[in-house]
Amino acid sequence: MENKTFKDLNLSQEILKIIEELKFEYATEIQEKTIPLIKEGKDVIGLSQTGSGKTLAFGIPIIESLFDSKKTEALVLCPTRELALQIEEVFHSLTKYRKDLKVLAVYGGSSIENNMRDLRKGANIVIGTPGRVMDLIRRKSIHLQALKIAVLDEADEMLNMGFKEDVEEIFKYTPDYKQVVLFSATMPKEIMEISKNIQNEPEIIKVNTKTMTVKSIDQYYLNIKGSEKKQALLNLIYKHNPNSALIFANTKRMVDELYDYLNEKDLKIGRLHGDMAQAERTRVLTSFKENKINILIASDVAARGIDVNDIEIVFNFDIPQTHEYYVHRIGRTGRAGKKGIAYTFANGRRQLNDLIEIARLTNSDIKEGKLPKKLELIESLSTQFIDKVEKKLKDGSYDTYNYISQNLLNKGYSSEHIINVLSSMLINLNISEVKSEVSSKKDKKRNLSGKTTTLIIFLGRRDKIATNHIVCAIVEETSLNSKQIGKIKIEDKYTLVDVPVEVSKEVINSLSKIKIRNHKVRVEEKRK
Repeated sequence: MENKTFKDLNLSQEILKIIEELKFEYATEIQEKTIPLIKEGKDVIGLSQTGSGKTLAFGIPIIESLFDSKKTEALVLCPTRELALQIEEVFHSLTKYRKDLKVLAVYGGSSIENNMRDLRKGANIVIGTPGRVMDLIRRKSIHLQALKIAVLDEADEMLNMGFKEDVEEIFKYTPDYKQVVLFSATMPKEIMEISKNIQNEPEIIKVNTKTMTVKSIDQYYLNIKGSEKKQALLNLIYKHNPNSALIFANTKRMVDELYDYLNEKDLKIGRLHGDMAQAERTRVLTSFKENKINILIASDVAARGIDVNDIEIVFNFDIPQTHEYYVHRIGRTGRAGKKGIAYTFANGRRQLNDLIEIARLTNSDIKEGKLPKKLELIESLSTQFIDKVEKKLKDGSYDTYNYISQNLLNKGYSSEHIINVLSSMLINLNISEVKSEVSSKKDKKRNLSGKTTTLIIFLGRRDKIATNHIVCAIVEETSLNSKQIGKIKIEDKYTLVDVPVEVSKEVINSLSKIKIRNHKVRVEEKRK
């Protein structure tokens, strides 16, 4: 059965116009089922995997319920800075025609003084991490007495990260009568406990997101220090010399940073993000389709509706926030039976594990990529330069420069020396080589298959072991989060737990050094 369109959901003309501009037509299952309930003012628990369209599911009803006011009437709590920025960008797009509404994201690592200043000016919708919101409450900078609706996004992850006390404390500063919407991929006991404390007879909506498959695309990842990602991106562009490429970043701020960086390298580039006027977006897209620019940098929201054939390569400069975004991004290449290439940059073990989860959910085989060495880049740039020179020679459009060549030849310089000097002046060979963090360590070289393996933990029911003991031990002692832990089966003398095959050794080594409920842990991989 086909999903409903957004026009079927009884939305305002303003919202429908924005949805149309963002090139959305059909609502996802979670949107179709929760938007009407949230619009009615009901408390909701939405159980759905990351990537199912939850931000629009709560964003649209929030915007339709708020009126011109300088007071904070909507609060969205989420576990990470990256998610806060992504939600903020979606809200900026949705409030395009609501100049009366102000949206503000607050999170650790940003200037708290700037947060306080912006809050004094008024913010109708505040999106933030629990720690920063609590800090602003203590400083009496954020006032929630007028709050109409509160949203907990990725609630299970917030609890796993230890934000339970902050969340409960924040709700003490909110009115008794308000709407509370909670989204979570899973529903552990802790979610039910916090729901009882902050919600009133919530409607529970459960959606099972189908696994997505990506074909015809060679997928690679690179584990690179954050400070070297821009240079690595440039080197890959130099190596591949694509006729058409897309670069995705998670925020418009990073889109602007990458644009400024690559623009200095004399590349034909453009950018798209939510703050750009529609006329400018149209101009950039037209230039991209007509190959006047061959590299386009975009955020996920702004990239909706890009329909350009023959895109050779896609770069995920940032790890996509959802597996759905990953599929949408890399699906721009490898069309019409052609092979495509996709590179995803990761920075550190946790981001690699996020990518393992994406590989599992998309049924992808993401191989470890190789960064080009300096000699390879020099050869590639030299070949590109020779092609340009040959094209000019064939065109015959160089006669006006006879004076330069004749003048130098008359001074006794050989044509070979003249060509070498001019080439060195025109080709950018001042290149910094970047090394992958993973490829430099042979013992850690791996591909990300998304497959799982079963571990045996030799503790079971007789040791009074419960599922939460296993989950907490793995989350606290390894780089995995709760979503990456698979099926857990507790027997009398042992426990079976599924984990991504790429991190099984890390889990075995880490758990072998600790105690669970005062019992030493012995772990090994289950033999097939």
